[in-house]
Amino acid sequence: MRRSVLVVAFLATFLSVGLFAQTNLGRIVGTVRDNTGGVIPGVTVVVRNEGTSWTREFLTDETGGYEIANLVAGTYAVSAEISGFRRFVRPGVVLDAGRTVRIDAQMEIGEVANEVRVESTTPVVESETPSIANSLDYEGHMKSAVSTGNRPWEALVSLPNFVSGTATFVYSLAGSRGSQLEIHVDGIGTPSAGSPLGSGTMTMEGTSELRVLAVNNSAEYSQPAILQQISRSGTNDFHGSLRYYHNNSALNARPYFVPKAASHDHTFGAWFGGPLVLPKLYDGKDRTFFMLSYDGNFSPGFAAVNANVPTAAMRNGDFSASTFKPIKDPLTKVAFPQNKIPAGRINPVSKSIQERFYPLPNYGDTSVFTQLNHRIIFDNSAKGGNLDLRIDQKLTDQNTMYARVGWVQFNVARMEANLPTVGPRSQLRNLRSVALSDTHSFSGLLINELRLGYHRS
Repeated sequence: MRRSVLVVAFLATFLSVGLFAQTNLGRIVGTVRDNTGGVIPGVTVVVRNEGTSWTREFLTDETGGYEIANLVAGTYAVSAEISGFRRFVRPGVVLDAGRTVRIDAQMEIGEVANEVRVESTTPVVESETPSIANSLDYEGHMKSAVSTGNRPWEALVSLPNFVSGTATFVYSLAGSRGSQLEIHVDGIGTPSAGSPLGSGTMTMEGTSELRVLAVNNSAEYSQPAILQQISRSGTNDFHGSLRYYHNNSALNARPYFVPKAASHDHTFGAWFGGPLVLPKLYDGKDRTFFMLSYDGNFSPGFAAVNANVPTAAMRNGDFSASTFKPIKDPLTKVAFPQNKIPAGRINPVSKSIQERFYPLPNYGDTSVFTQLNHRIIFDNSAKGGNLDLRIDQKLTDQNTMYARVGWVQFNVARMEANLPTVGPRSQLRNLRSVALSDTHSFSGLLINELRLGYHRS
């Protein structure tokens, strides 16, 4: 028995796996008081998601306070009810990802059947935590002057403290280094060796909010600068959108000193979501919701490749027309006459490789060796697509969960080397990401959140 305990202790110590505790869920807190300012304990406080009608409730403690945590981003209605007082209702409470919103309630004496309805905007200032954050929703991104549609982080340069770096996909936030910015998709990190922003971002259509955390982040984050991308969920109403963005050089201004380069970029996206309804089989209203989104891009184009290749005379051993140093016989160390290698001294293997991989010059005076004397044009069109599917399910009044699956595929053509005969290389990449979240409320004070994620780049 003692040996088994030692083995388990050893495995737990040296074979442990790191787990990350980042969360993108928010909470609503507040205090319930009467007309005189006195606190009211035992008040039933209910928050209801206005999109899905999912509810959570809490009884205020002896100080009149309440805290309802682990809420997904969305718009909520907060109500408070107790015998002897009129029912308090505050609709339209916007809760961003990972944010704490305070909604205090003032109860008035009267019948519960009567209602006090408070219409007000959600506070913008973060008063419950010392962190400083900025956020941008889907509509804000689409209306941004710097938006091109499929790259959500491009619109973030309009936010304070967010600066674009000189390298591709490298950004600085609140003075941090580019390598210190990390992206989280639904609370799951998406690291990538090629980009600090990761390689598993969702579609912009499938994004409900982009949130930037820069100052006084909590210890749950491994980097000083965090970019959170929160997926959109379906609601009880069917919604969707379709967009198309086209950039054509014919509509661009002509540069003064150089010819205008041709370009034709096509960017598009769509999303659709709502309750999962199967006619005569299943009605998912108030229980099951879906959201399907897709975006893609196609940019036809061509690129030039310049190479240095030997002339026809040089291929036959005649270097007399060039400015090279005298070529010496490797056996005698004596220069070849007129800088010409006899045909019988050329290795047949080398000659075969030369004829196979080195084309003849096609640019300039082909009889004289010059720099970049061979030029070709090849197709380097770029295309890609991103598909996301999210399913939300209410198992019980105390248990909700959602699952999201994402696919990203893009293809870029590049030349493998400067030698045109090597040919272009088609780089096809397939990225996969999966997120699963389960939230169970055992009581008003005990809530468990289980989140699992998988990312392949």
